[in-house]
Amino acid sequence: MKYPKLLLIISTLLLVFSLNLSRIRNGQPPLGVPTKTQLTREEVIMKSLLELSFHPQAVSPLKLAPILNELSLKYDVEWYIVAAILHQESRFYPGAINWDSRDFGIGQLNYRTILTREVDLGRLMTDEVYAIDQTFRILSELKLKYAKMDDGSGRRWYTRYHSFTPEFRTKYRYGIETSIKILKRVSCEIDPSVGTCGSGKRDSSLTEPGSRKRGTNKRSSEAPRRDDKRR
Repeated sequence: MKYPKLLLIISTLLLVFSLNLSRIRNGQPPLGVPTKTQLTREEVIMKSLLELSFHPQAVSPLKLAPILNELSLKYDVEWYIVAAILHQESRFYPGAINWDSRDFGIGQLNYRTILTREVDLGRLMTDEVYAIDQTFRILSELKLKYAKMDDGSGRRWYTRYHSFTPEFRTKYRYGIETSIKILKRVSCEIDPSVGTCGSGKRDSSLTEPGSRKRGTNKRSSEAPRRDDKRR
């Protein structure tokens, strides 16, 4: 009775081995090995955000990811551009205030913009969805107006979020594109369909401004100092 059972076990193992060998040759995982689950777009965004630095009181990547995903689709503005701008402006801190230039919120909207657009300052400082929506709205208008004009010129339409003065845009661009490269690299490693995978080469027209010092506003909330902001 022992031999038939032994033969059955051996034949079963040989069958499994043969099936696994066939699956491996066809690029499939062996039987019993769990397949890698496809991450959602929100999950990829969240994992990419984890590579950036955050203010101690910042909105968490877990909360940011669905907001960036939804508003990116709504306004047709790349999520990593907005994430890089929010990182540059406030390190994702909703309560950021720069009293020197009078900029407020996670996207550091200037007081002139707040008045012109009739933005609710209270909600801007406390409601991250509302605040990030304002940033997306401004960037969507800038993209529509300047994206084609800037294409191939070395300029970047999204730097006008900071200023319309070329000198200040160049300085701003360096910080933004540093964050963009990180976000795109990580997202492309996780899922090439979510981030735009490029060559990884630095634009030769972009040089780090040696005179630029990214300070913090000691009077308020560690929001970076602003230069001639005109949004």
